[in-house]
Amino acid sequence: MKALKILLTIILITLISACSVKLTQEGGKVREIVGDRKFDCEFLGHIETSFALGWTSSDNRRTAKNKLYNQVAEIGGNAVFIKDISSSAAAATNISSEAYKCPF
Repeated sequence: MKALKILLTIILITLISACSVKLTQEGGKVREIVGDRKFDCEFLGHIETSFALGWTSSDNRRTAKNKLYNQVAEIGGNAVFIKDISSSAAAATNISSEAYKCPF
């Protein structure tokens, strides 16, 4: 019975870890910009993203940002302006942002 509990714990940890979003090479090139900087850039669109399966709220925040940077890169952007970042009662991190292509 004890071995079964250990096995189930290992499986659960593996499943939760597999749910995290890794930063892609292109996503790693995306920069966060401040409000006045965005006026020098081409607006690409609004992006809303969230994540809730991490061990802690900081894990959720980091994974949500990885997801955001990857999405910005996928639509051809290299910059993101984060309008709002919040955590819900269920510990999910929610991000509201704007994607841009900037001349850096």
